[in-house]
Amino acid sequence: MVRTLDARTSLGSNGTTPLNINLPANTPTLVGILGLNIINPGLLIRTQFNGTYRISVANLSSIPSAVRFEIYRGSTNTGSPIYVVQNPIFPTVGSIIASFEGSDYNVPAPHQDN
Repeated sequence: MVRTLDARTSLGSNGTTPLNINLPANTPTLVGILGLNIINPGLLIRTQFNGTYRISVANLSSIPSAVRFEIYRGSTNTGSPIYVVQNPIFPTVGSIIASFEGSDYNVPAPHQDN
């Protein structure tokens, strides 16, 4: 039986006001953090995530051949990513739009402050 512990939605932009983050070449750039809010989760936790992103070529400091997104456990980009997606960039196209979906198994319970 599945027990849903937490569901979160994060919207970096409503489509009218873009997030507008400069993306320098070959430099990891944090674009968001979304955490779990759970109490007494049990022994095994599985997370599922999905998202859509749109990148304007104008936000890139130079035109690379691809843009790469990595999703990590925790709030830093240390360790191994749990999900990686990479899309090619075509300078003649004004923006890239792509969706992703993934999951992570055996996630440790977040630290609860008392």
